[in-house]
Amino acid sequence: MIATIEDDSHISQGLQWLRARDETLAMMIDHVDHVPLRRNAPGFASLAKIIVSQQVSVQSADAIWGRLATLVDPMTPANFLRQGEPAWISAGLSRPKQRTLLALCDALNEKALRLDDLPALPADEAIDALVTVKGIGPWTAEVYLLFAVGHPDIFPA
Repeated sequence: MIATIEDDSHISQGLQWLRARDETLAMMIDHVDHVPLRRNAPGFASLAKIIVSQQVSVQSADAIWGRLATLVDPMTPANFLRQGEPAWISAGLSRPKQRTLLALCDALNEKALRLDDLPALPADEAIDALVTVKGIGPWTAEVYLLFAVGHPDIFPA
């Protein structure tokens, strides 16, 4: 199996692997023209965007993220912290999401979480590393690992 999903050839390899192991998936795969690669750059900005998108509509998430990304540019832990609570509130960031992003900034600044290490970890260890941050649960960890890291052994429930 591949280390991370980086291009369409990796998607094809994964689909072949799934087809060989599951009859139902094989039938479904045969009816799909193309499975697109949906990757974001790994790092703080991608994880922050996933956190902002939790439990809100796509339209709300896009609006909040758009305002936040305008205020915090570039989106780094230092810039996020520098803007402070008035900017986060004006962007529409809820208190729980503010707390989660603050906990993420702390974990990254203290090196308790190293996002660059995640691609080399097995899926369960990568998830465990992310969920140590208060406010990041398994779903958020899985979405980040799939869409930003390209981890091949993740499928958000």
